[in-house]
Amino acid sequence: MKSKEKLKQVTFEANDLQIDDNCVRYRDIKAKHIVFTQGVILTHNPWFSQVPLHQTKGELMIIEVKICKKKHH
Repeated sequence: MKSKEKLKQVTFEANDLQIDDNCVRYRDIKAKHIVFTQGVILTHNPWFSQVPLHQTKGELMIIEVKICKKKHH
């Protein structure tokens, strides 16, 4: 993915993230979704301050996401 420039490894700065109804913007990146892979540093991410996170050894992460698309009339 890195060779196709679909994956960037950067130090995340929460103030640079903008989320609106249509997209996610981070610096020069515009996308439909964003995936945080910050490990334990995620506990300091203001976007997740209300989520009760528990530190683990990082051996397993299961994420289930159901996305509902809005109907436009």
